[in-house]
Amino acid sequence: MTLDKIFRAAHIKQEISRVFSARLAAVPGLRNVAVTVRDDARRGLVAEVSADGRAGLNVVEIVREALWGYTVPHEVRMLA
Repeated sequence: MTLDKIFRAAHIKQEISRVFSARLAAVPGLRNVAVTVRDDARRGLVAEVSADGRAGLNVVEIVREALWGYTVPHEVRMLA
């Protein structure tokens, strides 16, 4: 096993987190956005997005719209 194979999964997770964070940073009204990526036995890599937003903003729907088109599955959790 080469070093490339060992660090490839970590690099892919880092890139998913970077791309999703950059995309969500451009969405007006979202605050405290945090993206982590985990392994799921059934779905592969899954991005977990935690965020809150200004009053009256449906954070879950806004995040889903912003990440529409990306092939990496994601789960959204609202911060209180």
